[in-house]
Amino acid sequence: MMQYTLYCRLTGEGQDVSVCDEHAEGMPLVDESEGVRAEPCDDDIACEFCPPPTHLRASDWRVERVPHAEAAAFIREHHYAKGCSNTGKAFGLRRLSDGALMGAALWLPPTKLAAAHACRLDGKDAERWRGVLALSRLAIHPDVPTNGASFLIGRCVRALRRERVYHLLVTYADDSQGHTGAIYRATNWTEAGHTKPEPRWLDKDGMQVARKATRTRTNAEMRVLGHEVSGHYCKRRFILRLHG
Repeated sequence: MMQYTLYCRLTGEGQDVSVCDEHAEGMPLVDESEGVRAEPCDDDIACEFCPPPTHLRASDWRVERVPHAEAAAFIREHHYAKGCSNTGKAFGLRRLSDGALMGAALWLPPTKLAAAHACRLDGKDAERWRGVLALSRLAIHPDVPTNGASFLIGRCVRALRRERVYHLLVTYADDSQGHTGAIYRATNWTEAGHTKPEPRWLDKDGMQVARKATRTRTNAEMRVLGHEVSGHYCKRRFILRLHG
């Protein structure tokens, strides 16, 4: 592995790039007069020209509780809904090499109706609805290896199980976005039917309006606020029992 410094002939500014031996064969000859300098570097550094690894190595990542504001900013940038609740338990997927936040999961109690229904689907008394927690948002940076989402969910579930506050988790996969729930099946969740079709309301900035807000206002009131319907959607429901 070599660390190259490439210099711009117009500005004189240098740009460091890490290059593996294979790709170094295609680099210019090392000649500072031509704007190229090279020196050995740490083999653990990723080559700038190699594709990212296809599977996440657990030793390179950490899942931890993160400030809600940090998770919310990440979700606004990387989740199709472009927003999230102002409250909830936020977990982040952190890349250890540089400390960058590369994934976020936001958990919060669902509505009483949704929680009670999840309890019944799990064969439990609906009165246990207070012990249900929902995965409201899950967002992953596109550079994260393919199993990054399941790694984040698995570590979240492990932490929530240790808390022994909730007995059941529920989440949803949006069919209209091409989400089939494969990551939930991979982490041992059980598919439990679909939600009823509902209109997808977007605000003037293109952000999805919270479902609770759409249910407490008439269609006319939503339009007065500048919201517009962007099709209809239903979601696949998944549940995961933490404790009996």
